[in-house]
Amino acid sequence: MNPMLRKFIIHPPFSTETIDDWIKALIDLFKVFVTAAVITPWLSKMTVLQCLLSLVVYGLGAYGCLFLANYLRNNRSDFTHEED
Repeated sequence: MNPMLRKFIIHPPFSTETIDDWIKALIDLFKVFVTAAVITPWLSKMTVLQCLLSLVVYGLGAYGCLFLANYLRNNRSDFTHEED
């Protein structure tokens, strides 16, 4: 087992459906970040600096969600158990 996986509170192996659900949830969270990044500058009364900072934070959050979803897709076998 990968040494990084031993540090989780809930230890693998997980079922394949659980990993798929986590991937779908991360993609949905990505959509929320993108929607918030588009709507926030128009609906809020923030300064330009605050708008830029919020866009950076939303961008980093969106990128993090996609990165983690891609990591789970590519390394699914490390997290799942062998199903009979």
